[in-house]
Amino acid sequence: MAFFRQTWTLVEKTLTIVLARHFVGTLVRALIAPVMLVYHRVEQLRHALTLEQLYVLHILCKELLCPAQFIWCGIGSSSTEPQ
Repeated sequence: MAFFRQTWTLVEKTLTIVLARHFVGTLVRALIAPVMLVYHRVEQLRHALTLEQLYVLHILCKELLCPAQFIWCGIGSSSTEPQ
């Protein structure tokens, strides 16, 4: 019974927020502001780093996401075997 009581409380809270909150405020807070903040930060980084630094950062991220020792897992070339 406690599960249903908690579930109904959460549903009631969600409906209250959805119905009571102003649509434009929610749109700005949930979608527009985060996108603008991320875009602004990317632009700051792009202007702060040189082309060589961006290339090194790209290579480092590529190695972190797909290191050479994991290529045999099917991510990269199938000719490399695990050691």
